[in-house]
Amino acid sequence: GLLGDADGQKTALQKAACFAPEGDTAPYLAIADFYQLYNDTPNAIQALRYAYWVDADNDVVKDRLRGLGIVPGPTIADEPPKPELID
Repeated sequence: GLLGDADGQKTALQKAACFAPEGDTAPYLAIADFYQLYNDTPNAIQALRYAYWVDADNDVVKDRLRGLGIVPGPTIADEPPKPELID
């Protein structure tokens, strides 16, 4: 179950996405799963839009978008935010 710190989990997922290898959609799919557990569809869609930017040929990402009523295409891809540089 989801006992514990939801905000902390969200932050951890977002950090994982920032440092994911090029072309790796797994962190974004995990973030989308997290939001969908809380019925937060807008944020789930946003995570999937990042995943689509990272790998537009990924069938899992495209199927997940379609499942949320979004038609995959170049206009929905959204570049993920870059982690801030640390001094």
